[in-house]
Amino acid sequence: MLKNTSLCAALTLVFAASLTVPAVSLAQQPKATAQARPEVNPLAEVYRDDKKLTVTVVRYGKRENKQALVEIADLDHPWNQRIFLTSVQDVSRRAGTIDNSYSIQLDGKPWGLVFNLLDGGGLVLNLRENGDTGKNVRYPIYYSKELSDQTSSEFLLTAYLKQQSSPKTSTTKYNGKPAAK
Repeated sequence: MLKNTSLCAALTLVFAASLTVPAVSLAQQPKATAQARPEVNPLAEVYRDDKKLTVTVVRYGKRENKQALVEIADLDHPWNQRIFLTSVQDVSRRAGTIDNSYSIQLDGKPWGLVFNLLDGGGLVLNLRENGDTGKNVRYPIYYSKELSDQTSSEFLLTAYLKQQSSPKTSTTKYNGKPAAK
């Protein structure tokens, strides 16, 4: 009986102490400081050459912003595993399809990083041999439904945000901004 009385007294003391602490509603609590993630298209488009080179394209932000993330992977090049924020330009419209060009700023000038093949069968990755120097090298790449179905747009966005927050290790003069429209 003494134990129950002691327990009741302890609970009463805790309850009384809680009445003296001001209550804070959830609405009054400080908001989380994490920034909202940018919107991305849930469907990634992955293009591949006849070897291993892959280029992943995902719309970044609202459609009217005309921006996309473009990742280059599995290529012996300084831009391997880099994700670029590009500006998207509609080049032509034919029979219900839209052909896009994806550009970055390179040495202060627009550079067409990826654009449609003339025959409409795929894309061309347009690079310089050494990143920002050397002769132009173009790689024809073709849509891969299988790789597209396996690719997460959110994973690409996370990798891009991580890349933006880490110190640059590349010596290229790419400034990370999409080309001016």
